[in-house]
Amino acid sequence: MKLNEIYSHILDAENALRPYYDPTLTKTGEDFNLDAPEAYLLLALPSFEPEPISAEILNVRSPYTNEEVYKHRLASMARVGLLDTIDEDHYRLTERGERAFKVIRYATFNSMASISPLPAAELEKLANTLLKRVEASLAFPEPPGKWCVNHSHKLDPGQDAAVMVRVDTYLSDLMAYRDDSHLAAWRPNNVSGHTWDILTLLWLNDSESIDTVLQKLSRRGHSFEESDESLRELVKLGWANYSLDIYSITPEGRAVRQTAEEMTDKYFYAPWADLTEKDIDTLADQLLRYKKGLNS
Repeated sequence: MKLNEIYSHILDAENALRPYYDPTLTKTGEDFNLDAPEAYLLLALPSFEPEPISAEILNVRSPYTNEEVYKHRLASMARVGLLDTIDEDHYRLTERGERAFKVIRYATFNSMASISPLPAAELEKLANTLLKRVEASLAFPEPPGKWCVNHSHKLDPGQDAAVMVRVDTYLSDLMAYRDDSHLAAWRPNNVSGHTWDILTLLWLNDSESIDTVLQKLSRRGHSFEESDESLRELVKLGWANYSLDIYSITPEGRAVRQTAEEMTDKYFYAPWADLTEKDIDTLADQLLRYKKGLNS
């Protein structure tokens, strides 16, 4: 197993767990008049305390999403009494919001507690291995920055939590550090998050029409005009070509995106240098069996 293949196993392991807690999280969120995206967002909001909550701060980790999406969600949460408005764009959790966070988090954790995709001793070993990777990432010198992983790890429930909760927490922390690594890798190119997102889509698929871009990135909340502007910027930079309503990535664009991917790996895996080849193989095997246990 190559070291730079480990992250795909981390991502797969986290995605395999989501169906176990997603229905509970969504249903409990509905009890507080939240839709699913708002319920997920609420679980992250205490990590920003004591700073005010805003769409701007939420976009630090996800500059690919239209800020208006977060503004709408925060305003909706304020309307149902979970947030207090400090000013037009800044909020704090209310007592009801803090209670909703605790109730939804408890229900979500409880839905994971009894799951056993691996024998108990192996699950504990996996949790400890992942925690060491998180701690190594937190302690490693910059770059990358630690904004995402610090905020993620701030919500660590501690060693008294059920082992599956801890595994989920540490997988989430490592995904956050991956976000830190990728942000550090592509930001020097001085393009918007949406433009970079579209470049990634072209890098993965070679070419797209503006209609398929809008469809595939609809969750980001960007308009036709915003996507058209980003595609035109990619052409202007020489990273994409346009012909017959199709945008295709150029060799230069592919090289820029590939370089960022390699820098992302470099940043993300730097704190893993102490692992032997056997350690890497063992972790990969654990994550694969963990995923299979969840999917069986």
